[in-house]
Order: sequence, then C-alpha cells, then structure tokens
Amino acid sequence: METIRIEDAPHFVGQKVRLGAWLRNKRGSNKMQFLQLRDGTGFFQGVVAKEAVGEDIFAKVKALTQETSMYLVGTIRQDDRSDFGYEMDVEDVTVVGESEGYPITPKEHGTDF
Repeated sequence: METIRIEDAPHFVGQKVRLGAWLRNKRGSNKMQFLQLRDGTGFFQGVVAKEAVGEDIFAKVKALTQETSMYLVGTIRQDDRSDFGYEMDVEDVTVVGESEGYPITPKEHGTDF
C-alpha cells in the first residue's frame, strides 16, 4: 500500500492508500466522524463511519484531540460537496503522537482571552 501526501490524493481516486496527517478539527455524531486533516501540502477530510470501522476504531477516532498526528488507511474518493474536492473513507487509524491539552481551541474566545 502506498503512503501519499494530501496534494497527491487526486491521483489515487478509488485506491486504498495510507496518509500521514495532523488532526486540524473534527465534528460528527455517534455514527459518523468527519476529520479535517493537514499535512503541510494541503487540507483534507477523512470520513469515519462506525458501521465500516467497528466500535474500537470508532471510539479511538472520537477520542482524538486537536493536532494529534496519525496515519490513516482508506480509499480516496472524489466528492464535490467537500471543500477539498476529495475525501478518504477511513478504514483504520494509527496514532503516532497524541496532542494533550492543545492551548487554543477552534472556538471564538473574544477580547478577554
């Protein structure tokens, strides 16, 4: 399996690949998680469906903290709804370095911060 960079994703549509990235942000529900990823060459979205990955991997994904570094394995697909034009249907996640206590969250802090 090939390890790719985000900028190379369009060349791997329909293929299972490995991607190294940092978690920029995430959102989701108890059935789906959407991971906003970055790697220095661009930004990307990983889609994690509980039904596809199972309880253990889904729980690991839900517990990920902002700026955690990881490798993701999955299939690249084109999606015009995505801000990035492409997404990965994630099958597995391996945490390389967990970020603990990231000091600035993506929410608005106001002038008193």
